[in-house]
Amino acid sequence: MSNVVGFFEKVGSDSNYRRARKSELKAALEGSSIDSALRSAILNQDLVRMRALLDADNKIYCSVFPVKVPQKQPEKKPAKAPPKKPGKTPAKPSKKK
Repeated sequence: MSNVVGFFEKVGSDSNYRRARKSELKAALEGSSIDSALRSAILNQDLVRMRALLDADNKIYCSVFPVKVPQKQPEKKPAKAPPKKPGKTPAKPSKKK
């Protein structure tokens, strides 16, 4: 399978193959070490047959979600504690005469 992946990597990265004719792809496949049944499936764009030959029935899904960057929130000033009420002073004993 790695030789097939390598072939698709090579073809995908070369802009000359973007609009290549079937004969050009066939020539590129001839230079690879891919077996003839798989070459035929690739040239005919037979995805079902390629999956069967590569034993690749699994489907892999990938998704990318944007990261939400937390916004800076204004710093909260510490709440001012209410001024303490002066404590009650004990009543002075009254002097009785």
